[in-house]
Amino acid sequence: MEKPKAKTLEVIIPGYRMHSQMFNNLLDGIKESDALTRIENKTNHFTWMVGNLVNCRYWMAGIVGIEEKDPNEALFKDGKALDENAEYPSLDVLKKSGIRSRQFCLKNYCLLKRLN
Repeated sequence: MEKPKAKTLEVIIPGYRMHSQMFNNLLDGIKESDALTRIENKTNHFTWMVGNLVNCRYWMAGIVGIEEKDPNEALFKDGKALDENAEYPSLDVLKKSGIRSRQFCLKNYCLLKRLN
C-alpha cells in the first residue's frame, strides 16, 4: 500500500488495522454464555470490552469524516463505565456492528485516498 498523503490517514490506518486484528482475536472462541462474566465483580465483562472496541472503531471513522454513528453509543461513548443494570447487546450484534464499521471505513478510505 502506498503511503497516505494526509497526516490523519497516516495515524488512522495503522490504528484501524490494529483494531481489526484485536477485534478478530478478541472474539475468537468466546461463548455468549461467558461474555457477561466479570472476574471477582471487579472487571468489565467481555461484552463491555467488545462494545467499547466497536465504539472506538466508530470514533476513528469519525476522525476522517465518516458520519455514521455507533448504534450502541449510549452504552460505550467516551469509555463510559460498565453499568451493571444496563442491558448490553449480544456479542453477535456487536460483531456485526464492528464488521459494518469496517466496511464503511474501507469504502470511505478508498474515497479519501483518491482525494489526497
